[in-house]
Amino acid sequence: MKRRDVLKTSSLILGYAITGGTAIAVLNGCEVDQSPDWVPTNMTPDQAALVELLADTILPASASGAPGATEAKVVRFLDAVLDCYEPQKKSGILDGLALFENKSNDKFGSNYAQLDNDQRLEVMEDMLGGEALEQAAFRDIRSNTIVGFCYSEVGATQVLKFDPVPGHPYQGCVDFSEIGSTWSITR
Repeated sequence: MKRRDVLKTSSLILGYAITGGTAIAVLNGCEVDQSPDWVPTNMTPDQAALVELLADTILPASASGAPGATEAKVVRFLDAVLDCYEPQKKSGILDGLALFENKSNDKFGSNYAQLDNDQRLEVMEDMLGGEALEQAAFRDIRSNTIVGFCYSEVGATQVLKFDPVPGHPYQGCVDFSEIGSTWSITR
């Protein structure tokens, strides 16, 4: 899926695929640690590195210079929202990360980090078409990547449109082609 398609459908994903913990975190103004010496609090360093690779595979920086998941610090977002998850769901997400590694090792005999981009995409496709737990793990990472990207300052200001006073002046029905982008609710 191309970046443009992902972002155009982000409003649908945000509306239909946000899990309870992510919704609570966003609605409560989840604070993402921006410090240069950030250390994950809910994931191990290896899990955080894997999340960063997964998110970057889902939403890479574009050749035209548009930022991706790494620039938006999506891994920090996921680490922060894990605080809002119920313990069972939190461990389900963290256990889901191991499924990506297992699929990588089974299919290519290497960890996910050692794969090239095409192999990483194959692992994701296999996860999406795999067993129920694999599908759930993929959906969790994908939805949190998109929410984290849209919630980030980079995503909200450089990719999405932002208007501090939306809807002023009121315009009833506006064609999407006139707007040109999905709107952000954060900055």
